[in-house]
Amino acid sequence: MPRTRKSTVERRIESRVGSGRYRLRDDLDEVRDILHQLDDDFELLEDFLGPAGTTLPAPWATEDSSPAGSPTIDYVVAKGGQFQLATDSQSEAQALTLYWDDNEMLDPTAGLVFECGFIWSPAGAAGIAATDFVVGVASARNATLDDIAEHAWVRVDGANMDLLIEGDDGSTDTDDVDTGLDIVKDQLCRVRIDFSTLSAVQFYIDVGDGNGWRTISTTIDLSALTSSDLLQPFIELQRASGTAVEDLRVDYVRAAMTR
Repeated sequence: MPRTRKSTVERRIESRVGSGRYRLRDDLDEVRDILHQLDDDFELLEDFLGPAGTTLPAPWATEDSSPAGSPTIDYVVAKGGQFQLATDSQSEAQALTLYWDDNEMLDPTAGLVFECGFIWSPAGAAGIAATDFVVGVASARNATLDDIAEHAWVRVDGANMDLLIEGDDGSTDTDDVDTGLDIVKDQLCRVRIDFSTLSAVQFYIDVGDGNGWRTISTTIDLSALTSSDLLQPFIELQRASGTAVEDLRVDYVRAAMTR
């Protein structure tokens, strides 16, 4: 099972219950003390709740590189809320991004755990050869995905549904590691990236096939990352050419780390 960060409240309650340190007479004072520690951890949950046309709240932002087309970059009214990145039929290269507008605020050295749920709906049984997308965290955006200085993400590249993992800490660049899993079209896929051990960043993936979370055996070495190498949520859909209408919907983004 993927690692789930425990809040300060959970850790402190468990330590006291396990040691028998709770007594009726001081329960109230102890709970008050624990509640004062709630701000020890940073936690983010974005569920993308909003009608179409709603402006994203800062720091969320989008990027649309299409010179002539009108791709869809917008909220979707759907169960639990979604945000859609979808190419259109204009024959051109298009790159559609959902990110924090290069306002990096996630510290990979602070026990960061990132999670995202998304739905991939390619034009056919799989995407076209000219299409790929990434879901994860990254430093400042670059139009060429592999040139982004620091990142950790899952990737689907070309006319298949193979789910790859990649990472770069500015020193070690790990590309195109095949997880052996195929993403399921039109189903919720979930990815969790655990930075607890930077020399072995762990990926957990649920591809939407009904078999739940899997632990990916290959880890990514990002040990060169420091507390100055802040990251941001980063989701981008690219189509290098063609007219295929392909749809990537982000269901939620979650992140947690120590302050």
